[in-house]
Amino acid sequence: MRCLLLPAHPACRTRVFFGVGGGGLFRLRDGVWQDLEPDGGERDTVGGPVIGYGSGRPPVQRAAQEPQHPQQAPDPDPTPPPESEPVHGPFRFRASVARPGDTLLLCSAGLAEPLRGEAALADRLAERWDTAEAPGLAAFLADAQTGVKGYADDRTAAAVWEA
Repeated sequence: MRCLLLPAHPACRTRVFFGVGGGGLFRLRDGVWQDLEPDGGERDTVGGPVIGYGSGRPPVQRAAQEPQHPQQAPDPDPTPPPESEPVHGPFRFRASVARPGDTLLLCSAGLAEPLRGEAALADRLAERWDTAEAPGLAAFLADAQTGVKGYADDRTAAAVWEA
């Protein structure tokens, strides 16, 4: 699961991302892709004003047991509280301050992996998407589906062009 929150007010330039699992969050600034989601949140991000991150999950807080009334007998076979669901990878959080001309890209692993691993794809998308206006829907979909040898995973992408 991956989420990108965009404010409704045009004066607010903060973009907030959070999620867990495979994929990527990238920013295209001045023709250069910046990976805003480093592996596991272990190292700092590259370039520009990006604040905050976290990984892991705080321990589960269990509610205190209700005091038993004197007339109630204790439960002879209390069932322990259920364990929390397993986490599949670290939880990630980023807040990024947008600048006019930036392109923010949230995508699944099917696009994130080739974007990180194939300079030709990163260069092609930077050239096509480093514009003041977003491409039309057909052009965006064609660009996002550009074939890269060795990468055949499904692709999901959402991009924001900052005015």
